[in-house]
Amino acid sequence: MLWIAPTETDSGAKTLEERLWEAADQFRANSGLKAGQYSQPVLGLIFLRFAEARFAAREAMSLAFTGLGIGLIVAFAFDKLLSKFLYNVSTTDPLTFLLVPLILLLGTVLACLVPRLRAAAVEPMEALRHE
Repeated sequence: MLWIAPTETDSGAKTLEERLWEAADQFRANSGLKAGQYSQPVLGLIFLRFAEARFAAREAMSLAFTGLGIGLIVAFAFDKLLSKFLYNVSTTDPLTFLLVPLILLLGTVLACLVPRLRAAAVEPMEALRHE
């Protein structure tokens, strides 16, 4: 069973439900638990995976905003020193102070999303076997 994102023709909710049932069936078959006992560990694993991904994304974004704030304060504080290195550009150029943070935030969002999407593509039983 591959844990992949649904295609455009698939129903996302139905495909996810089928994959979760298949993972639950595999877990039940390999663990020796009764049918009524394996639902809680499976739901717990799904919740922990979701919570960890959300925590990692929020932590990365908070670090990015903190870094951007400190960077903007330092840039404004040292504008006289930076004026010696600039030619035909103001030290407080609004376009620069808008574009650079936006580009850095875009990079941060992509850096947060790519691992999150890759983690969502991993089959839960495979991840448990490798740990």
